[in-house]
Amino acid sequence: MPVTADWQPYTTLSALLAYQAACQPDAIALSDRERALTYAALDASVLEVARGLVFEGIGAEDRIGYIGRNSLAYFELLFAAARIGAVMVPVGWQLSPREVAAIVTDAGLRLMFAEADVPKSALLDPAIVRSIGVHGDPLNHWRHGGSSVPQRSDDERDVVVQIYTSGTTGEPKGVMLTHRNLLRQRFLDKQAGLPWACWKGDDASLISMPVAHISGTGWALYGLSYGAHGIIERDFNPADILAIVEKECVTRMFVVPAALDMLTQEQAARPRAIGLRCISYGGAPIGQRLLQEVRAHFACDLVQLYGLTESTGAALALWPHDHHSADPAVLRSAGVALPDVEVRVADFASGALEPHGVGEVMLRGSGVMAGYWQRQAETADAIDADGWLKTGDIGELKDDGRLIILDRRKDMIITGGENVYPGEVEAAILEHPAVRECAVVGHPDARWGEAVVAYLVLDDDATVAFDAELLQEGLRERLARYKCPKQVIVTHALPRNATGKVLRRILRDAAATAGAQDAYCVRNGG
Repeated sequence: MPVTADWQPYTTLSALLAYQAACQPDAIALSDRERALTYAALDASVLEVARGLVFEGIGAEDRIGYIGRNSLAYFELLFAAARIGAVMVPVGWQLSPREVAAIVTDAGLRLMFAEADVPKSALLDPAIVRSIGVHGDPLNHWRHGGSSVPQRSDDERDVVVQIYTSGTTGEPKGVMLTHRNLLRQRFLDKQAGLPWACWKGDDASLISMPVAHISGTGWALYGLSYGAHGIIERDFNPADILAIVEKECVTRMFVVPAALDMLTQEQAARPRAIGLRCISYGGAPIGQRLLQEVRAHFACDLVQLYGLTESTGAALALWPHDHHSADPAVLRSAGVALPDVEVRVADFASGALEPHGVGEVMLRGSGVMAGYWQRQAETADAIDADGWLKTGDIGELKDDGRLIILDRRKDMIITGGENVYPGEVEAAILEHPAVRECAVVGHPDARWGEAVVAYLVLDDDATVAFDAELLQEGLRERLARYKCPKQVIVTHALPRNATGKVLRRILRDAAATAGAQDAYCVRNGG
């Protein structure tokens, strides 16, 4: 429900960093495998990087990009961009060259900072690429530009981060997030004394989710807003992650259920002395089996978070005590709204917003995005005149405020915490001359939450023979690997209703029995 606060010590990223640097200058703010910076040192470093950006001709509202694994350099660039009013656009290093180029073009990037070991950067316009090393101080060779940073008045309504998400057509959409989006909810959660917001002075937070996602950048800012030490990890390897958690005394982390499953299996095989206080998870539903195993191997609180990029991440939460409920309905729910968040369901027939019942889940609050970059029509379709955001999810809102997610209205697939839109994959498959029709669905998968499955109908008149392995190779050149089908099933026809619409529900059910006489299956790794 909406709340108000009498006083907030900072409303922008620059003010946040200055506040922490004044309150605890010698406390470690961020560290990765190469460096560690105190809050005072980070504040000073950010000013130097901001001078470098000004020297490069970057000013207010200009877009700069970063492509690479998680690193301290990314956060230096993020805060430096914020200081001069520029906008950071993190780009997923796992994306294909074509996907990266589409984002660079759509955002109109003035500069792209690329780690030297990311080969895709070689395909971009060299005039905008600034290669940064992986070891030592990646920004050292150019940070001292000598330019002064213009004095400007920060506004919490300024856009500071632009995170890309694909629509059902596969076209990238830049979600514009403001200072207020990123910081206001954090402050209100802490003010309300919520379980996941009661951080202590010795808390250390692991930043292991990709910074190109809200779960990476947003989680890092959560820890910094509470003055915690953020430990940045480049790659997600379960054994390495748990070794870091043990060595660095990590107390808090955010993961998607697929990653949590891997960590749980690793901890079960090689137990470590883990001092975690709280594991937050989200991005996909979690199964009862995994919940039980996590509780058995990690003696810490669990918090489930529900939200999306367009809501700046978490909007609802399932609290630690809920995870011990004997009521299965509680464990199936996404929890209740956070402070300053309103939840309604829109009736399918009338569109009316209802406080309970079944319908499309609608959110309103300080986390709702400013809009999609240069997409006014799509922004207007996503956010109504009263500020309600359409989530695209179908849910049931109970009388006690709990929300149960029933389905994804647009058939989005979530695999390993990554969003996959069927239309994007289908468009890539249909580029093959031997494929006449295709439909992509998600099928429950014990490891990834959902697996991408593609059903194909071949063209009998095609002049090119169909080879499923070659199709997979071609898809991996066009799409990020997680978007490529784990199964390719060739069938005689796709099931359709009377109006010709593909019945995806039937395909989801049939995916479990791939190998029937009218289909064959080719697997794409695990």
